Parts: sequence; C-alpha cells; structure tokens
Amino acid sequence: MTRREEEQTGEDDDGRLGLGARLIVLLVGGAVALFFGGGAALFLLRPMAQTLHDAWQVRQWQPVPIEVLDTSLQTHHGKKRSEFHVVQARYRYEFGGRVFEGERIGLAQGGLGDNIGDWQRDWHQRLQAARDGVGPSLQARVNPRDPARALLDPQIRGAMLLVQLMVALPFSALALGALQACWRALGGQLRPVPDRRYRLVGSWPPALLCGGFALPIAAVYWLTPQPWPPRLLALLFALLALWLIHAAQRPAEQPQLEAEPRQPAAATAEPAHTDDALYQERPVPPAGPGRAPPLPPGVTVQDTPEARTLRFSRCGWRWLALLALAPLALLAWLLRNRTGAGLPLGLLAGMFALVGLILHGVSCHWSLQALKSGSLRLRHGSWLWRTRRELPPETVGQLFHRLLYSSSSPGRPDRHFHALYVHVAGGTQRLTPGLPGSAGALAVARALQDALIPSQPTRP
Repeated sequence: MTRREEEQTGEDDDGRLGLGARLIVLLVGGAVALFFGGGAALFLLRPMAQTLHDAWQVRQWQPVPIEVLDTSLQTHHGKKRSEFHVVQARYRYEFGGRVFEGERIGLAQGGLGDNIGDWQRDWHQRLQAARDGVGPSLQARVNPRDPARALLDPQIRGAMLLVQLMVALPFSALALGALQACWRALGGQLRPVPDRRYRLVGSWPPALLCGGFALPIAAVYWLTPQPWPPRLLALLFALLALWLIHAAQRPAEQPQLEAEPRQPAAATAEPAHTDDALYQERPVPPAGPGRAPPLPPGVTVQDTPEARTLRFSRCGWRWLALLALAPLALLAWLLRNRTGAGLPLGLLAGMFALVGLILHGVSCHWSLQALKSGSLRLRHGSWLWRTRRELPPETVGQLFHRLLYSSSSPGRPDRHFHALYVHVAGGTQRLTPGLPGSAGALAVARALQDALIPSQPTRP
C-alpha cells in the first residue's frame, strides 16, 4: 500500500489506523471522554459520593428535638405532565446552650426537586403535622463539632441513589471506552475492529448500555409505589438486558474449531462455516499407549479402590454468588427499619431471589465417577435441583465431544469450550461442563478411559 493510499484509507501496511485517523480518534475520543466523563463525575458521581460520605458521618451526630417554624411543598411542572416536588423547612433547635436554625432535611444538599417516590410529600406532611401540633415531634441530627450543621433524615434514599447510578454507569462506561480508544491510538495499537463485534446481539457495548439503564430502572419501579403495568414493563426490559448480557458471552459470529487438521475439501463440499460443521460430533479416539495428557485447570481427580472421581470447578457460579452479596446488602439496608405490613413485596421477592442465587452458587457442584464395574456415574446440581445418572459400561466406547460455547471480546482471541457427550435413549447426555478447547475434553476422556478400559473384559 502506497503512502497516498494509506492517507486515503487511514490504515498502515499492517492494518493499523494511520496518523490522520489516530488524530481524529484522539480529538473525538478526548471530547467524548471530557463531556460524558466530566458530566458524570461532576453531576452524578460527586453527589453520590457526598451522600454516602454524609450518611457515614451522620452516624456520630447527636439527636436533638426541634421546633418546626415553617414548611412548604413547591411543585414544578415538567414536560409530558410530570411534576417535581421540593419540600422546604425551617426549624429551630438547641445544642450546647445555644439556639440554632436549620433548613436541611435529607442527605442531599441543594434542595433539588424530584418525582422519585413520595419522600418529598411524606416529609412535608410530617413537618406540617409537627408544626401544627397534631403529629409526633421530630428530631434533628446535629454535628457536635459544628452545631450549625444539622439534618432531619439521616437515611439514604435508595431509589434516588439507583437513579443516579443508572445515569452514571452508562456515561462513565462511554467515557472509559473513549479513553481506552485514545490510549490505544496514542500507542499505535488501535486497529479497525470487525463489524461483527458491534452487532446488537452478542456484543458487550449494547449489552452494558441496556443493562446500565434497564436494571436500575426496574429496581426503582419495584422499590417505590408504582402501578403494576409500569412495573411489569420495567421487569420485561430488565430481562431483555440480562439476555443481552448473556448473549454477549457468546460469539457474534461462530468461530472455526481449533486443534483439528484441515482436510482438503471437495469442489462440491459445503462451506466450512456452517453450524453443522461447527457443532458436529467428534468421536473420542481410543486411548493410545502414550502418557495421558494433563487435565485442564479446574478439574481434579481422586482415585479410590472403588472408583476414579473427576470434580469440575464451578468458579463462575461462585463469583456470581459473591457479586450478588452487594445488591443483597443494599436491600437489607433498605429494609432495616421496616417490619410487618410495611415490607414491600418487590423488596422481599428480590431478597429471596438473591438468597436463592447465592445458595445455588455456593452449593453447585459437578462430578463424574468412573466405577470399577465399568459404568459412569454423573452427579451435578445444587440445593435447587440435582441430577444423578448412572450409565452402562459400554458408555466409555461411545464418548464424543463437540463445541459447547465460545466467548470473545474485542482485542482478544476467541476462547472455545468443548464438552463430553454420550448417546442415550432419546438423545444425548452431557457429561462435563465447558472445558477449554478440544484438548481439555480429550484429556478428561483419556482419564476416564484409563480408569475404565482395563476393567472391561476383552473381546475375542
């Protein structure tokens, strides 16, 4: 490729972006990162961090009774008939022999209005009742080091925090992606990425963008009193986001299997990229006289006089259970002061679902036993369900493997995972979870063959 062609196409001889294209990436990426990242940090992440910091500090503040002097609820009308409420108050309290006046109600500072839940209206009613003497008296939390600082509600508004997180996550992810593109362009490592990485289904950017919006929105609708139709619609979009995230773990375009010798194809043969060729059954060859290959990572073997047991690690479910602890802790925080009929059904359902997911991730297991009698015993499941099946001795001679799934991410090579299968009455039975490459499946098959073949009677 000539220099003129490089300038026109924006690519070097090795396929990298040219100097002009890199400058454009730096300018556009820097502007995107500054706009979205700066906006998210200044207007979303900073208030969230300040709210969490104040919630931690206010635990040490001292409660004192107050006298409500005045309160009002201002309503602002937005587009599409939406209403934003702002509760304002002025109260008097005494601390250390001195009299102070305060106006701060919640953790958020600035007196900005919103229409998330009934927090603004509820506090206006409570303040109004306390001012008129028809309701219970209220207390303020006062900073003992600076008695002029006080607030009425030390609780974190979970719905508001989730809305801020809903907007901050996609904007921050977009800014980080732009910074990464700028860094790779600055180092000359940015290459044109195939279009298949940016398809709607099976790629990470749309999945994370949809999940960053849909999941917090669904949480807000189920954490606050809302009509059932919007709740169900938000739940539908949340399920769609989870499906997109799951689909992003699979390749957008099916890769070609590795570790298989390429055979010359006839002129009338079908293309090699058909689904039948990708997922075709590949019989396990008989065990040779050589040394058995090492087992893939995450597979352990235990030999006893009765059987050889192969146990497969379930690290993915363990990590998922660990990640589920964060939303479970958030729900427990939101429910800590509610009892009896005050418990929202959506929160309880979410907590039970998260507890079930955590228990499943902790208790899930997968093992395969090669008994000395020649049969195979399969066990996998968790506290939620269990599968146990014993296969006849001739199973070891009918093993085959095929591609189970593949994972891909931009800038990294595709990873293919195979599994061992056997034909049973009515279909096939999978014997293993996904193993790294066909070599991993063949290594597990060889471990089974070494344990079962000697125990089987020889045929004349």
